[in-house]
Amino acid sequence: TIDAVGNTALCPGNAVTLNATTDPSNTIQWRRNGTDIAGASNNTLTASDAGAYTARVISSIGCAATSSAVQVTVRPKSASTGNDAMCQGQSYSFGSQSLTSAGTYNRTVTAANGCDSIITLTLSVRSTPSLIAQPQNSSVNLYDSATLSVQANEATSYQWQVSSNGNTSFVNIQDNQLYAGSGSMTLIVRALTLNMNNYRYRCVVSNSCGQVNSDPATLTVNTPSTVQFYFDN
Repeated sequence: TIDAVGNTALCPGNAVTLNATTDPSNTIQWRRNGTDIAGASNNTLTASDAGAYTARVISSIGCAATSSAVQVTVRPKSASTGNDAMCQGQSYSFGSQSLTSAGTYNRTVTAANGCDSIITLTLSVRSTPSLIAQPQNSSVNLYDSATLSVQANEATSYQWQVSSNGNTSFVNIQDNQLYAGSGSMTLIVRALTLNMNNYRYRCVVSNSCGQVNSDPATLTVNTPSTVQFYFDN
């Protein structure tokens, strides 16, 4: 007979000891899936591969018998990958690890089948947006339109604001008949009127790590020239 010393359902890389009980005068040949295992002629076999293991026993007078099979299984190897990001200056908890820089990291957990599972994390580090182009002051004729724009790295959202009181306070702009593109890189101001002269505009550029305000840009509305006509009597 064959006795297994341990669990015959193995995790990858593990093994189980199989013992064949027979008379010491007998010769043993271990087999896996019906094929002889080279050099396996001791009473004890360490099995790490899946399969049906048997022991063929030959007596001193040449009689042979084969034991019942012991089935060894190897559970599937488990692994997973993932991507995530953190803001610059923060730390990221990954199991027992506290990560502070971008890179690829591994941790080992116990899967549902009881075996080790490797989790691989690719971590990136995001920074707050940085402006690479500011909105510019502009002089526009009465009732004409003006275009203001910004460019930024790492930005995921834009919000244009206007100040009508000399930069004391800014309020968010919404798209309407006067404004278009209030949530984009480019703001269009339509049909400027005299009361909009010296209005100041800025863009709040943000992402999940923070926000930055652009420099304000002033729109000057040019008044039309007055032409006087004189007639001789």
